[in-house]
Amino acid sequence: MTLADGRTRYRFVIDVGTKPDGKRDQRTFTFDRLTDARAERARIISERAKGSYVRPSKVTLNDHLDQWLAGKRDLKESTRRNYVDALRPVRERFGHRAMQDVTRLDVQQLVTDMESGAARRVGTKGKPLSRRTIKLTLTVLGQALQSAVDDGDLVRNPVRKIELTKTPKREATVWDEAQVRTFLTAVADDRLYAAWLLTLLGMRRGEVLGLRWSDVDLTKGTLRIAQNRVLVNGRVVINDPKTPDSIRTLPLPEQVAAALRVLRARQARERLAAGEAYGDAGDLIVINEIGEPVHPEWYSDRFWSLSKRAGLPRIRLHDARHSTASILRQRGVRKEVVAAWLGHSDPNFTIATYVHTYNADAEGAALTLGDVLTGPWAASATAV
Repeated sequence: MTLADGRTRYRFVIDVGTKPDGKRDQRTFTFDRLTDARAERARIISERAKGSYVRPSKVTLNDHLDQWLAGKRDLKESTRRNYVDALRPVRERFGHRAMQDVTRLDVQQLVTDMESGAARRVGTKGKPLSRRTIKLTLTVLGQALQSAVDDGDLVRNPVRKIELTKTPKREATVWDEAQVRTFLTAVADDRLYAAWLLTLLGMRRGEVLGLRWSDVDLTKGTLRIAQNRVLVNGRVVINDPKTPDSIRTLPLPEQVAAALRVLRARQARERLAAGEAYGDAGDLIVINEIGEPVHPEWYSDRFWSLSKRAGLPRIRLHDARHSTASILRQRGVRKEVVAAWLGHSDPNFTIATYVHTYNADAEGAALTLGDVLTGPWAASATAV
């Protein structure tokens, strides 16, 4: 083909597959050089024969991510929000570009900028994102792009083999047994003493705040963890536990059962005193003096405040859960039992073993924690 200015261009038309409606999909390719046109035609024919040919597409990365998220129908609301947040720097950087044009170098540069703080999900630029946050972004983006590879819309996944800057592993800050007892001594007179005991049993914040009186059997001395009360996009919601393994029934140490009896009696008196002004929190255990559920962030802030009052090293509320796991291991409780107690899945711990050994071993874990949670404060704090 000769252009008006005298230049020669080389064009070929080739069948690259079938359209969604069943018709032939023919594409036209144009090059400035004959050798380039011949090489591209040969490549297409070869890849079509091997079944690895990917048809050119102008679908943007944003459009693909929207379609991929829409197809994830079984995601919990909190997980979906995490996915949306994780993909935010990706969308800002190259969401408007054709998905097929995004390269491994593009993704690597984004990671570099997230590590330096030049690219953030939210907040002021300049503060580096945590390694955990960056890994979540790569994981979600990798899953989304792998679906395009599987569907034949991408040749390869540009997220593969992306490297993060090596950083020293942060040691978790946990309390030892003496510090746990110091905390409990300091909070023995706190209205939510029973809730702090539940936290130090290793329950997640959402599990403690979602616990109902109907989940607790004070006669048998058990509690069932069956729902979470968590923050999702700034809104408090009640949903299923984090994983199937998180749904579990635990034996209660007597010290915790006694503290729950005290709390239940106190709430009965508060309800009577408040009359019609008493809130409607349903069956939730962790509520304030006028019957309203406490806010998750308030619960964390209160934990920090009480820790400071006790003169203890400041740890995250979730680190109390790590403290429980560490103490159980130091006391010789098997790692399989610790995992089951905390509601973690363990690939080496089969369902058959769990069913046959969990009940007896959990009783041992409860006795161990009961021993840890016992101190000079216990008699007064758990007296009805």
